[in-house]
Amino acid sequence: MQTKAFLAIWPRNPLRYAFMALFSGFCALNASTSWAAPAMNCTASSATDINSGIIDVLPGAAIPMVGTLNYSCTNSNGSTGWVYFCFGIKTGSGGGGYDPRQLANGSNKLNYQIYQDAARTQIWGDRSSAYMPVILKVNVGKKATVAGQMPLYGLIAGGQSTAFAGNYSSAFSSGNTEIVWNSTKKNTIIVPNDCNKATPSGSFDFAVAATVDSRCYATTSTLDFGSVSSLATGQVTGQATINLQCTNGTTYKVGLDNGQNSTGGTNRSMANAVTGTLVRYDLYQDAARSVRWGNTNGVDTLNGQSGTGVSTPITVYGQAYPNATATAGDYSDTIAIAVYF
Repeated sequence: MQTKAFLAIWPRNPLRYAFMALFSGFCALNASTSWAAPAMNCTASSATDINSGIIDVLPGAAIPMVGTLNYSCTNSNGSTGWVYFCFGIKTGSGGGGYDPRQLANGSNKLNYQIYQDAARTQIWGDRSSAYMPVILKVNVGKKATVAGQMPLYGLIAGGQSTAFAGNYSSAFSSGNTEIVWNSTKKNTIIVPNDCNKATPSGSFDFAVAATVDSRCYATTSTLDFGSVSSLATGQVTGQATINLQCTNGTTYKVGLDNGQNSTGGTNRSMANAVTGTLVRYDLYQDAARSVRWGNTNGVDTLNGQSGTGVSTPITVYGQAYPNATATAGDYSDTIAIAVYF
C-alpha cells in the first residue's frame, strides 16, 4: 500500500539525517562554550587611616579628611567574569550611632562622619543600617588579579568650638566592617539588595583620628581716658575689655607688656605724637587698681584661667596721672597682649 511504502523509506530520507546532524552539532557547540564560575579570592585593607592631624576647632568650621581603602580580587581559574563588592562600615569604637559617628578622648567626644563621595553628601553605612554600603563592580579575567583603591572621605563636623583639647580616635576592625562579594557572569546592574544575597566574606581594619590643638584668640576694645583738662593733676580712670577665646580645658595666663613709650622699669606712658610729651598711666587686674598687670609669666600676669571654647571677656582697669605741664593734644600707647598656655 502507498502509506506503508512511505513509512518504509522515511528513515532513509537525506533531509532527516541532515537535520539530526545539525542538531547534534549545536548541542556540542553549546556545551563547549558554557560559563565556568571563576575561582575568586577577594580582600580589602586600609592603606592609610582617616587622620585629620592637628586641628583648630575654635573657628567652628567643618574640617575635611581622607583615607584610602585597598581592594584586590584574584581569579585563579575559570572564565572571565564580574565581581561585585559591598563594603560596609558600621559605627566604630568611638561610640555614637551612624549619624553622627563619634571620635573619643576618654569621655570627651568629637562628632564626625564617613562619606562615599567627595562632596560628602552620602553617608557610608552597611547592610544593617539605613545607610548603604559602597557597591563596586570589577571585571576579572581568567587567572588574573585586579587591584585598586577607594577613598574614604571623612569630615569633622563644624560647630564644635567647645571640644576639649586632646587626641581623639575611633577604631574599625572585624566587628565594625564587612566585605560581601560575589561573582557573576554578566555585566549586570548591581543594586543594594544584592548585598544581602551573599554571606560576609571578610573585613578590613582602619582608624579615624584627630588631635584638637590648644589655641587662643584675642580681640580688644580701646581703653579711653576721655578728655582731660591740661591743668588736671588728679588721677583719671578708665577700662577696656579683652575678649579671649581658648580651647576648652586649656589653662592659660594673660600678660600685658609696658607699651611703646616705657622709659624703663615698670612705668607706662602715653605719648603726644606731635610734641613727644608723655603722660604716665598704668594697668591693673582689679577694680581697686591695686594689682598691677604686667608680663612676667606667673608673677604679675593674670593667672589661673581656663578656656571653655567660647569667648570670655576680661576687664582691664586703667589709671592715668595727668600733669599740668603736659601739652594739649592726643596721647596714646599700644599694649601687646601675651597669652601663655
